[in-house]
Amino acid sequence: MMKRLRFLRALIAVGTAWGIAWAAITALFAGVLWLTVLRRYAALTQLSLSDFMIGRAILGFGMGATAGVAFACALALLERRRTVGMLRMWRVASWGGLTCMALVMIAVGLLPARLAPPAIADFAMLTAVVGCLGAGSAAATLSTARHAPLKSDEEPTRLVAPR
Repeated sequence: MMKRLRFLRALIAVGTAWGIAWAAITALFAGVLWLTVLRRYAALTQLSLSDFMIGRAILGFGMGATAGVAFACALALLERRRTVGMLRMWRVASWGGLTCMALVMIAVGLLPARLAPPAIADFAMLTAVVGCLGAGSAAATLSTARHAPLKSDEEPTRLVAPR
């Protein structure tokens, strides 16, 4: 039971950390977009800068939290025989990028038929951007985990998903 609770706590922690980071990135991007393009076209948006950024930040948090939980599950299943110190940065970043790109493909596949498929260039750009966000978030997560202090009586544990 404790193993499952620890795994659940790790999922929530990674999901929350990724959600906060992605919310900040999407809010920043939305602010730049609004300041450079959208404010010139008043007919396109009746939202103020702060409303536009807050809406995008909420969307970014949801996307980041979902991607973080999916990454944590994938890492626990695919790298279960390794401790945090044994993990290689490029492998973890690859898993983060691949997990996020798979989520984009699943989300696009779930769109109603009249909306799908989007233009190939749009789909490729979205997949690449989200994949890069996932790889960067995964690398930052591993770096943070490596620098986290252990308690004095604690040994490094292997990444194990509960059965």
